[in-house]
Amino acid sequence: MATIEFLTSAYTFWSQTGAVYLLKNPREIDATTGRTREALKSPLTWIFALFLFGYMGAEGNNHILS
Repeated sequence: MATIEFLTSAYTFWSQTGAVYLLKNPREIDATTGRTREALKSPLTWIFALFLFGYMGAEGNNHILS
């Protein structure tokens, strides 16, 4: 199964190079911060983080209690 997944992923994403990514996602010339800071300023990032930490916390507690 891993071989099939590897081959299909390689075929699917073969044309997605770094140059293609940069063309689709241009950066501003005078940008002073990185993409990580941009992501941390987004409320959606924090919503997903809270969900994942809450979910993993609940799973951890479930394992301990059972």
